[in-house]
Amino acid sequence: MATMTNTDLSDPGKRERLIGHLRSGDFFDVEHFPIASLDIKSSKLIGKTNDGLYNVQITGDLTIKSTTKPITFNATINLDSKVKKATGTLIFNRTDFGVQYRAEMHLDNPDSFWNKLRSTRDTAKDRVIRDEIEIEFEMNSLPGMLRK
Repeated sequence: MATMTNTDLSDPGKRERLIGHLRSGDFFDVEHFPIASLDIKSSKLIGKTNDGLYNVQITGDLTIKSTTKPITFNATINLDSKVKKATGTLIFNRTDFGVQYRAEMHLDNPDSFWNKLRSTRDTAKDRVIRDEIEIEFEMNSLPGMLRK
């Protein structure tokens, strides 16, 4: 978790503030939970793309902040080369892992931060942080590590 980066923000100061906040106790509490992991349990070939790559459904256990939940996502993999390259997007709900800061789920709770604001509910909703987190990934295997 300490190697988390941001590629969306061009301003280095804003980028570092965001990463610092994501590493804080408000979000992933990296000081106490320095490692997140994905334990792949199975994979299933879905089909082949027009450019010769393979669509694969991957099922595993995602662990964040010592909480483990099952997850399924798709990846596109080059299975015909010695070095396998996989790309895809993994999506999870951060509240499932105890990351509650400004979560959408609290909008209906009368005791939540959002309902104590002195503004309209619609204005407050603009300050809510989405519960779904998308991680785009690109991974390369060691030569000969994975087989078709």
